Order: sequence, then structure tokens, then C-alpha cells
Amino acid sequence: MTADFAAALELPPDQLCNELGQYSCAESVHTVTLGGVDPYQSGIYEPLPITGVTTPIAVDRMALAGCSRRVELDVATPSRAVLFQGVALDAQGRLVDRGGTSVRTAINVLYQRGLQRDAHASELEAWVQLAADIESSSSSPHPGRDWMTAVCFAVLSSAESVFF
Repeated sequence: MTADFAAALELPPDQLCNELGQYSCAESVHTVTLGGVDPYQSGIYEPLPITGVTTPIAVDRMALAGCSRRVELDVATPSRAVLFQGVALDAQGRLVDRGGTSVRTAINVLYQRGLQRDAHASELEAWVQLAADIESSSSSPHPGRDWMTAVCFAVLSSAESVFF
């Protein structure tokens, strides 16, 4: 999963998710929860026979941390954006053209990188509608960034992404 998320977000695996800025989510913090082993610290020599109740939380944590980092980088350096290339924000932090080509292209890029397929028309419309919903109901100073993070998180943490 770390390799898949890192490739989709074009982030080095060690920058995908770090607790407290220094402990790798997959390699040290959530290793056992994500199906790994920890013979030296915890004495767990074989993967757990069932998925733990906290596994979805760990998956969500990794997806959210990686998406937050990718959005931060894409907004800070738009000319080198990986997912949200050409998606402009106005002075209020909203998407300049939320139903426009650049937003729809960014959604498709995210689907291609995260799910290896194009987004369906209904999915595109749902994500465009989410941008409108976030802008109208949020008191966030950065609704465009919030939308970018939310759509990235939703795609990467989806069952299609995690299990297929």
C-alpha cells in the first residue's frame, strides 16, 4: 500500500506518512495493524489472522497524510503539480473554475494514478458538486485546498484503491 500510494502521489515512501514528523506510519507506527510483523518490538512473528479493528483508521491516516502533502506541494509549486496541475485558486482560496476542464482533468489524473482508470461521468459530477458544497458550507479559509485533499483522500482510501 505504501508503494501504491507513494507512486500515485509521486512522493518518496518515507514522506508519505510520518507520525510526529519522524516515525513512518507503515514501517513503525501501524506495521502490525496494516498486516505486517514486528518480531523485535512486539514479538509478533506472523501477520495477524484477521484484519484489526484499527486497520481502516491506519489506511485512512496514510491516505490523508499523503494527500495533504501532495496538495501542499501542488499548491506551493503549481508549475510542478502532479495531481492538480492547472487548477487555480482565487484570492478567497476557492477553485477558480470548479466545473472547468482543468478540474475535470485533475480528477481524471487522480483516478488514473490511484485507480488506473478514468473517472466515470457520475464520479466527475460528484466531485465537482463536492467543491460547490465545501465552498458554500465551510468556514475554511482554504476551500479549494480542502476540496483537493478530500477528493484525493476519498479516491485513495476507497475500497477499489485499497483492495484492487
